[in-house]
Amino acid sequence: LYIMAISLIGAKKKHPFSHCIGASNVAKYAAGEFSCAAALQASYKYKSPKEFNNYDWYSAHARAIELAVDYLNQNFSGLKFFENESLKLKQKIGDAVLFGVPDVVAVKDEKLYLFDAKSGKKREFHKFQISLYGLLAISKNIAKEIGGLYLGYFDPEIDNHNFDVVELGATKEAKEIWSVEIKQKLVILAKTIVSKKTAPTNPTDANCRFCPWKEKCNAAIDPKEELVDIFANLGV
Repeated sequence: LYIMAISLIGAKKKHPFSHCIGASNVAKYAAGEFSCAAALQASYKYKSPKEFNNYDWYSAHARAIELAVDYLNQNFSGLKFFENESLKLKQKIGDAVLFGVPDVVAVKDEKLYLFDAKSGKKREFHKFQISLYGLLAISKNIAKEIGGLYLGYFDPEIDNHNFDVVELGATKEAKEIWSVEIKQKLVILAKTIVSKKTAPTNPTDANCRFCPWKEKCNAAIDPKEELVDIFANLGV
């Protein structure tokens, strides 16, 4: 017996052509950073009820993209860049549709160079996300192979020029990140998401803390409040 944990009453439906699971969510699931199938199922056909209100992110992300382009130009000559966020990757994953848009895409000598620009903290799922973009892109014959995968981290609180670049490798490394076991796990998830049965919840501190559906979910838990001892340095 399947009981709806997430109430979709009043939730806005996506256009049928827009039914998809985002590449970032797939990457988080693969990395074990988000594992609630019920929330992913809800997001597949319905728009997130959570409003994005961090407007400082837009300018920080734009600067991170500028620094990513500068880095590639400084290290490679003759790159042909796609227009910013113009490469939309839509592909099947099991029975579901996967969708993602990489930040910076360039090609040279039939090799693909991808850069995902971040203005936040380093997360494990980032390497899954950028390598997934790479594998999707070469599957669409945008290039014959991956020439380089890069993550770049910009912190606007430091200065306007800091940029920590992490190089992840090329085709071989991308395939190693996306092991057969992880792919099988995602195919099972995809089948669950598009099935007529309600996907199971997985309430944890990590899953519920930032889940956009937590206010509509009867299984959600309140994340533990992190408290700081403001007198810890008194030595008593």
